[in-house]
Amino acid sequence: MGKVGRGAFERAVRQAVADDPLPSELLDAMLAVRDAVETVLPAARSRRENCRA
Repeated sequence: MGKVGRGAFERAVRQAVADDPLPSELLDAMLAVRDAVETVLPAARSRRENCRA
């Protein structure tokens, strides 16, 4: 796949599993978790003294 941005990655993996419902559903769940982690983790880090860069 090479180096791709976030949107291109999601499109590429969704396209790769589009014909199979089980991997497609699993991928949806994994991408939802990824979005949540990328939203929550930076905010949590900024509130912790020992996690600040």
